[in-house]
Amino acid sequence: MPGVHVSTQSNFVFPMLALFSTQHDFLAPPPAPTPTPIVPCIEIPVPVMWPVGFGLQQNKLTTTVLHKFQFIMLEGHDCGYMIPHVSNPPVNLMLPIIIAFSSRKVVFSASKVRANSTAVGCSQVAPIPLPMLTCAAPVSQPTSMPPMNLLNNVEVGMTSADIWAGVVNIGLTVAFEYLSFWLSSKKKLPFFKNALNPRVASFLETKFLMNAKSAEIYGKVLGGLAGKFLGGSSIGTFAAKTAAASAVGAAKFLLTGEGSAKIAVGTNYLGGSYTQARTLDGKTQYTGQVQAGTLKDGGQSASASAQHSVNPDGTTTNQTATTTASQEGQDQHKSKTDYDAQGKEKKTTDTDVDVSGETVGPNAGNVNVRQTKTTSAPGKATETSSSELSGGGSSPGFWGENL
Repeated sequence: MPGVHVSTQSNFVFPMLALFSTQHDFLAPPPAPTPTPIVPCIEIPVPVMWPVGFGLQQNKLTTTVLHKFQFIMLEGHDCGYMIPHVSNPPVNLMLPIIIAFSSRKVVFSASKVRANSTAVGCSQVAPIPLPMLTCAAPVSQPTSMPPMNLLNNVEVGMTSADIWAGVVNIGLTVAFEYLSFWLSSKKKLPFFKNALNPRVASFLETKFLMNAKSAEIYGKVLGGLAGKFLGGSSIGTFAAKTAAASAVGAAKFLLTGEGSAKIAVGTNYLGGSYTQARTLDGKTQYTGQVQAGTLKDGGQSASASAQHSVNPDGTTTNQTATTTASQEGQDQHKSKTDYDAQGKEKKTTDTDVDVSGETVGPNAGNVNVRQTKTTSAPGKATETSSSELSGGGSSPGFWGENL
């Protein structure tokens, strides 16, 4: 089991294959010269806990398990939207869309090592390079890493199956994205035909009296934006995206014993998803979630989810959760009810977690984590417990469960 350094909230992440550089779509303003579909982009380094990604609930981090008094990156983490990009040439009509839907996502995790009930996310430069998937065109690129996490003195053990699961994740994701890109270029395939761009262009030409060339160019911009919000610019691209997520989950299940299949519509600005998952302890979980977010004040969001779990012994669990988040912190309420094999209620547990303070940025500190738990069961008195953890990135004091 190779040891991998954990990544904390202040570790900076950036593309390293060609330093700070990736490739993205390009569209010049009218009158447009000869088309140049893809150009190099410089991407700015950002911390693991990126303010917008935190506010839009894309960051997956611990709350009470810490290293050096900082939150730790978990499985499913994405630095998130609004990562600054600079394209060459710099005047690029696609750049606002590229920035608005940016991504640096974890694909490797230590399935046997968990913090706050979630596998620890893994990425490092050496000795075994474990890249994150970086937004790019025509496909995502496995290039981003947090090089300074090598200074973190805590390592988690990854199995060979964990490493292969990450490699397969990258391979399947890139393969499905390229297949979707290639099929979209075939004009005779109706399911992959981009129906948004020409419709928007026709609307601009007739309603705003644009000339045909300008309408075509701005139709690509607005149609591309609409496609991002819908989760795909055609039925085919949406199906390919869903198939990729399911294939990745199936491969991970075969390799590690846990995995999931997910159908998602929309984005973290507005969207929903349904997930069926299998965990290492044999549970089967069915989860539906909806979320709405805004870039106001650097990123705010609210989400609600419902989950039904079937345990190996026949018992079941229902859980609901609501979360609100901003750059100033997160508030989460969970309600979990356990049932026996005959469907009789055993107990209900309500948990409120409030993370507040200066939770973002490389110098995060003065953080407070308050947790209140209430447990009730038929025929028994209600029990309530609460705890509060406080400290900061520069504080010598101990808080939480430090690693």
